[in-house]
Amino acid sequence: MDWKRRLALLLLLRHRRNRRKITRRMSVSSFECLLKSLEPHIRKNYTNMRNPVEPIEMLGITLRYLGSGNSITDLHFKCKRGKSTIAYMIHRVCRAIWTNLLRDNIPELTVERF
Repeated sequence: MDWKRRLALLLLLRHRRNRRKITRRMSVSSFECLLKSLEPHIRKNYTNMRNPVEPIEMLGITLRYLGSGNSITDLHFKCKRGKSTIAYMIHRVCRAIWTNLLRDNIPELTVERF
């Protein structure tokens, strides 16, 4: 399934009110909020050589990897992307989550709080 079909599926799920979960782990609104906050940090530039992987696909593959426990080889066959590409996407998204969302969601640990 290419990224255009995945994007169309996400848009369909967004407008269907009877289906609240994407993969039974996260609601569509939570996914969109996370995507909105991470998109500037994981977006890549378009070049004349090839089109980059879209942030929606990067985040979706990373969440599937973290949530399901599948190996990168399993995702390679399911998503039809190279193993090194998937590993790079997972690393890039996790790094963006760690560097950009850690401060906002987890308070700094101090001696007084501990």
